[in-house]
Amino acid sequence: MSWRPWITSSLMIGTVIFNAALLWLEHIEPPKGAADAKNEVSDKLLDMTFIASDRYENFVDMGLSEDLAKAAAEKARRLSSETRLNGFRQMLQDARDEVVPYACANTGLHPRYAMAAFLVVAENDELQVIEPTSVAFSVGEWYAESRIVDVYNTLELNPKRQADATLMGMSAVLLKQEEKVMYSDPPFNHNSLMGSGWGWERVEKAYPSAKKKVIEYFSMMHVVGELANARGGVCE
Repeated sequence: MSWRPWITSSLMIGTVIFNAALLWLEHIEPPKGAADAKNEVSDKLLDMTFIASDRYENFVDMGLSEDLAKAAAEKARRLSSETRLNGFRQMLQDARDEVVPYACANTGLHPRYAMAAFLVVAENDELQVIEPTSVAFSVGEWYAESRIVDVYNTLELNPKRQADATLMGMSAVLLKQEEKVMYSDPPFNHNSLMGSGWGWERVEKAYPSAKKKVIEYFSMMHVVGELANARGGVCE
């Protein structure tokens, strides 16, 4: 009787067990870049808070030029009469369940984008910011059909995020030009070399209504955001 087959088999089994033990005991460092890619890029403005004294600075942080930021801040000031603020407060309370998912942080898409759901309405195939004299907030059907979330993900969670991403992103939404962002078409070509197909000046030139829409939206969004997130507001 030959013992060689038995010896060979035993050695093979021993080798397998030994290697398995090494793998179990050894701490193997994951390769660089192996972390969840979704968590690698975060919203640069995620911690933005809506406070009246921060309006101008927040507008600049969202990419508005000095002139645009001043115009939006002035518009916000005019929206801040006690009568109008009381009206907005009541509208928020009346539509509390409907607006909270859009006006409050940590409930989904960042409020600077999401509040468009109830601050913007579709009229004659265009999007318009609601009038300050409106008497109720309600989420428009246009919002569910838009690509606002895709625009946000593409521009705000981009490793090469542009400083004016929010201005450009919301401009695309308000002008119903989200597809240009998705396909990197001018003037929303965020992949263009040297910014040749990207920029607010190009947007303003191509769409004469852009400036008015931007000033109206950012001012209204900030004022309503202040009320929603204030003490006693719907987000508290």
